[in-house]
Amino acid sequence: MCPTCGSKNLDASPPLSPPTQLSSPQATNNINSSTATTSSSQLKGLGGWLILVGFGLIFSLLRLIVALNATYKPYIDSDLLDKLTNSNSASYIPNFNLLFYAESAISIFIILMCLYLIFLFFTKNKKFPKYYIFITLFTILYIPVDAYIVSVVISDSKVWSDETIKSIFQTLFSGAIWIPYMLKSKRVRNTFIED
Repeated sequence: MCPTCGSKNLDASPPLSPPTQLSSPQATNNINSSTATTSSSQLKGLGGWLILVGFGLIFSLLRLIVALNATYKPYIDSDLLDKLTNSNSASYIPNFNLLFYAESAISIFIILMCLYLIFLFFTKNKKFPKYYIFITLFTILYIPVDAYIVSVVISDSKVWSDETIKSIFQTLFSGAIWIPYMLKSKRVRNTFIED
């Protein structure tokens, strides 16, 4: 006699497949919730597309530090900053000191935010997606505003260069990909849950 279905088992070999039984709605819901739990738990952790986000953060930090050093060090190491900000100098540019210190402060702010984002990322803090979106939007707005202000302060400079336009479009493109990802991704929602 078959212990599963109660029919006589005429041969000694076990059935090839278990007999089909009608499932109750509760059993079906348990199976579906178990499948959903398994699939959502697979979308957790610093894997998938989040690996690119992590590499991007680290690369951005290094790139920002190199750019800060390359941009501002020549002004500080020489007397160039003094010549450009001293009203008695032939090279004087009005408001250059304000521009220089404001850009320096914003660059340092972005580097500190990048360090904080890296910390939030690796600690899987729930603040990460919001701060990531904030700094991405801040950067998207900062690049063209900064370029405009530089063009006003240094009127004979070519600020709207191919490099500036390229930087604007790269930031827009990156934001168009990663902001929706931060808002809609199940992996992001399941990973960044720590306080």
